[in-house]
Amino acid sequence: MRLYLSKCNDKLNTKELNTEFITQSVCLNPKYKGITIRNPNAKILMDSGAFQDTDKDKRIPVEEALERQLKLEQKIGMVSERIVAYDHIGNVEDTIMANRYLISRREELKPRQLVLMIQGATIKEYIECLVKTLEMSSPEDCIGLGGVAMSGRVNEIKFKLLDAIKIGLPIICKSKVKDVHIFGVGTFNVLKEVAYIREVLEIVGVNTDLLNISCDTSSFEIMSTMGSVIDEDQEKWIKTYNKQQKFIDYHPADLTIENMHKAKKIIEAI
Repeated sequence: MRLYLSKCNDKLNTKELNTEFITQSVCLNPKYKGITIRNPNAKILMDSGAFQDTDKDKRIPVEEALERQLKLEQKIGMVSERIVAYDHIGNVEDTIMANRYLISRREELKPRQLVLMIQGATIKEYIECLVKTLEMSSPEDCIGLGGVAMSGRVNEIKFKLLDAIKIGLPIICKSKVKDVHIFGVGTFNVLKEVAYIREVLEIVGVNTDLLNISCDTSSFEIMSTMGSVIDEDQEKWIKTYNKQQKFIDYHPADLTIENMHKAKKIIEAI
């Protein structure tokens, strides 16, 4: 599974992060404007900022959302590998409208891959959004599974993601789209469950071999700052340091880099 590491800061507690040198696959968000990319080989997933605009009074027009993404590209001096539609959590109508708008700009946005988003308050709405989005998609597009970022902590959201995978992957397999991205999910056990579902689908005759599944997460900076360390053998986070040990026994930036290397290794093997 391909992991896009989110870069939210150039520095963490005054130390350089250099996320784009840990992996070439980097997720950027236009809501975080003070970002630079120094690795010219970085492959950028340009998120839309929709998750941060969840509150109704923070929502902006889809045209403005796209311009915000393109301005960040201009700032870092790079063209994104993927650019994401400005979805609306739990709202199918707004999300489909955002997908349609991005599709209408397809030619001028090339060579960027369009990431068409899926949302829904219920699994039924989620699948309906998927079906309608696939109807207007192109084989070169990527399907983005949104509204699942808390799946590592909230069972209801985790089950929503897993149900979407169980029902949605066979539907995607019948389409010509081959790329699927899971937004805001870097939890090892959840991603392993996704891989297990793929194995089961293969057993019952659904060929998922041609699907390329990727994910992203910004949780590593947060977890590392709080003193948690990835245990590679157990493939889980271990609370290792307390608040008093911060800057004495560990530095958040150094620990973030260490954990990112470990996470990349684990997730890419899933």
